[in-house]
Amino acid sequence: MEAAASIDYPWGPMTTLLVLSGQLLEEIANATWDEFNLDRDEWAPSGERTKNGRPHIVHLSDVALAVIRELPAVEGQR
Repeated sequence: MEAAASIDYPWGPMTTLLVLSGQLLEEIANATWDEFNLDRDEWAPSGERTKNGRPHIVHLSDVALAVIRELPAVEGQR
């Protein structure tokens, strides 16, 4: 995790979230802000984007939440 933390956006945060969540690269890389409920510490990728075609809920650790909260805002995405 220390190595991933030393890598600039977007690769470092994406690598960290891959390790912490156990989710697939495409699910992490294509996540949208509306899938996250940071008040409930959850991420809910839609079934349209998951490998098995089914939506599910990923419970986020404090470390994962900190990484997500540090992501830059992209115009029209938050």
